[in-house]
Amino acid sequence: MMRFVRRLPAQLLRLRRPSPRVGRLLSVVAAAVFAATVVWGVTGYQSAGLEVNWPLLVTAVLLGTPLAVALNAAELRAMARAVDAEIGRGAALRASLMASAANALPLPGSVLVRGWSLREAGVDLPRIVGVQALAGATFVAVAAATTGPLIALASPAPGLVVAGGGVVLLTVLALRRRGAVARLAAVETAMVASELARLSAVVAALGLEVTPARSAGLVLAGVAAAAVGVFPAGLGLRELLAAAVGPAIALPSALAVAVSVSDRIGTSTVLAVLVVGAVAFRGLPARLPVDPQPPMRRTP
Repeated sequence: MMRFVRRLPAQLLRLRRPSPRVGRLLSVVAAAVFAATVVWGVTGYQSAGLEVNWPLLVTAVLLGTPLAVALNAAELRAMARAVDAEIGRGAALRASLMASAANALPLPGSVLVRGWSLREAGVDLPRIVGVQALAGATFVAVAAATTGPLIALASPAPGLVVAGGGVVLLTVLALRRRGAVARLAAVETAMVASELARLSAVVAALGLEVTPARSAGLVLAGVAAAAVGVFPAGLGLRELLAAAVGPAIALPSALAVAVSVSDRIGTSTVLAVLVVGAVAFRGLPARLPVDPQPPMRRTP
């Protein structure tokens, strides 16, 4: 049993890295699904007769996107410390921007770029796989434990199930790596809080009533899409999951899609500006690093 538990993270991460051919196919499917959800969300939003508060929407993504990058950098540094390595603040910020850029490609860019950064810090391949799995699982656990009680305000049964699952997973992880999980959980909690704040502002900017359950459900949809990992940046999948959780958070599915699409387009635009600016000022290489032996190919 313990051998299965030790090998499970590597197997899960292997599933997140499809072959190049499958990756390209998933990218095409994701783009098609996203385009369809954009039409669905815009149509539903227009039929609702709502009005966009553009200053609030722009402010939300302008402030929320750099904060997300900074917290991703803090997470990477916590991952490095968990395997007795050190990555500086500047290097972690550059890696986080690179990971965001790579997520637009037909591969799990964040996994590969972070793995490359950890290798540069002297971490061996088995530990890279393990710590990335630990960080991902901790993020999912913290997100579920945090958003579950808020979702329960609108739908008690689903919310309590989500919260309970998060608490159980977090407990199991803490029993295995208490110190590392504690450091990671602190960062992940801040990340979830920032997502809740930004999405609440986006909901308000679209003229919808802001409730804790709505914001929490939309955050959970984003976390679940990121956890799957085979779609580039959860493209299309996040929007479909937002539509699925809409009824549970008292938000029509089409409007839940509209919020998710608006947030994605806004944050992606800001990220693109940040990446271009960093490349222009030589804060990032013009081309992403290519590791001939990506960390995901080898299992512990």
